[in-house]
Amino acid sequence: MKDEDRDPLPAYAKSSTLPILETETSARHSRLLFRVVFTLFVFAPFALVFIPWQQSVTGRGRVIAFDPTQRPQTITARVSGQIVKWYVNEGDHVEAGADLADIEDNDPELSRRLREQKKILQDRYQEGEQEISQQGKVVERQKASLAASLTAARFGIAAQKQTVKSRERAWDAGVTLLDREQKEYEIIDQVVKKGNRPEIDLIRQKAARDRATAEVERLKAEIENGVAGVSEREAQMIQAEATGLRLIAEAERDFNRIQQSLFNVEREIHEIDTRIERFAARHVKAPCAGTILRIDANASQGGAYVKEGDSLAVFVPDVTSKMVVELFVDGVDLPLIVKDARGAFPHVRLQFEGWPAVQFVGWPSAARGTFGGRVMLVDSTDNGKGQFRVLVESDKLTPDDEDWPAQQFLRQGNEAIGWIFLNRVTLGWEVWRRLNGFPPVVAPSEPGKSKK
Repeated sequence: MKDEDRDPLPAYAKSSTLPILETETSARHSRLLFRVVFTLFVFAPFALVFIPWQQSVTGRGRVIAFDPTQRPQTITARVSGQIVKWYVNEGDHVEAGADLADIEDNDPELSRRLREQKKILQDRYQEGEQEISQQGKVVERQKASLAASLTAARFGIAAQKQTVKSRERAWDAGVTLLDREQKEYEIIDQVVKKGNRPEIDLIRQKAARDRATAEVERLKAEIENGVAGVSEREAQMIQAEATGLRLIAEAERDFNRIQQSLFNVEREIHEIDTRIERFAARHVKAPCAGTILRIDANASQGGAYVKEGDSLAVFVPDVTSKMVVELFVDGVDLPLIVKDARGAFPHVRLQFEGWPAVQFVGWPSAARGTFGGRVMLVDSTDNGKGQFRVLVESDKLTPDDEDWPAQQFLRQGNEAIGWIFLNRVTLGWEVWRRLNGFPPVVAPSEPGKSKK
């Protein structure tokens, strides 16, 4: 047989179908399952378009105490010296006022000398108080003496003026009498010249006139002396007032000098008290109840030498107020975190480090192991890296939400992830937004400005 007459393929190979496939047929339930899967694959995207979706802004942060005084703090040395003893170790829990460490000053006799100096200053202060009390009495006596002198002088001047007034009234009467006597003399003189009366009557009338003239002159002299006496008494009163004021000024000057000296002694006592208090600060005590997180200065080999203000240890106070979570969000998302019409910030869903959780971002009701919260504060500036801090407090989003874990489990520094809720939209709208790169919501415009 020739090679070209030989058929290289078997008979079943020449058939358009395999023989075994001709004997096999698809099961009925397989075809039904295929149709169902195919139908779901085709129509599922259209159905998902109408499924609700919760928009959110994600932020990362940690747990902190809301009260700044209850956050971790550094205990510093209030005096310079050598640490001779630690009363605690790292991780120890202490109560408020508990001894932490002792710092030995370079001069161990300083405390005794300070107390002796304080005793001397206190004695000087007591002497100064007695002296200032006495000097105050001197000032009061000088003032009382001046007041009495001025009162007596005023009474003397008033009496002298009254005497002058009485003399003036007597002088007026004397002048009137002198005028009458003068007229009588002139009349008698005319009568005597005519020879109707004896000359003796004229002599008697002249004597009466001369007596009236002398009385007027005497009263005039007394009035002048009285006026001079008033002026002299007024001058004496002015001089007495000036002398009294000078003595009062000198007494008050001495009083102020003693008082200033007393103030200086009091200031020195305060300075000594401050130094004694600073020396007592060598005993480092716990500011409040808390835990020693880390010790920075050791006491081995004679103790480390520290200066005033150097760090001794890191102390974590017990949190007695509420715990909050500080989340950091990008500046792009910050304008979206605003208050609603009721004046409340949006809710937050939190996942704490160490707590197993299953979080469905778009369906928070289906999440497990997360905790509810609400934004309570948004910082007005960033942290220097373009991120803004958002404080979140505990708040139940639903009645089934659990309270935050106890403080013995949820400690300061625990990391957390938060989803800040925005609007509720459909999944189709969310997919369309993401495909087009649009923001979740449009930030509200400023009051009085157009949203365009």
